[in-house]
Amino acid sequence: EEDGAALRADFAAVGFPAACYRRRRRPDHRPEVHVRVASTALHALLAGLGAPVGKKAWPEHPMPWLRALPRWAVAQFLSGFASAEMMTPRVHANGVIPNLELKQAGSDAHAIQFVAALIDVLGFETSVAPSGPARGERRTWVLQLL
Repeated sequence: EEDGAALRADFAAVGFPAACYRRRRRPDHRPEVHVRVASTALHALLAGLGAPVGKKAWPEHPMPWLRALPRWAVAQFLSGFASAEMMTPRVHANGVIPNLELKQAGSDAHAIQFVAALIDVLGFETSVAPSGPARGERRTWVLQLL
């Protein structure tokens, strides 16, 4: 909840009042802390910066200005954007350490290609491939750090 309060303060500092609330999806899960800003002006500002608009509707090359930032800033963005979805590396019983990977589902690979491009900016090689069969219009993609 401290993080939620800090985000509220950050939004307020740039002129966008925010609300913070808790939500428990299921009784056996920890409650989630949500921060909500009810502002079409903020939405328009973020869209103008290239953030995706709509539910999982990613443009082919979102936020191109991110690639021009210093590497430390790209790493900070990736940390907040994709770290929760990354696989935690572990050593298998046979001593093999698998490649780090991230999975993303959607109607196209734009979102995961965006993450791959930012990881490439940091000097790492990546691979993106479909994972499993498509489910209607949706497909799961996996990114691996090589």
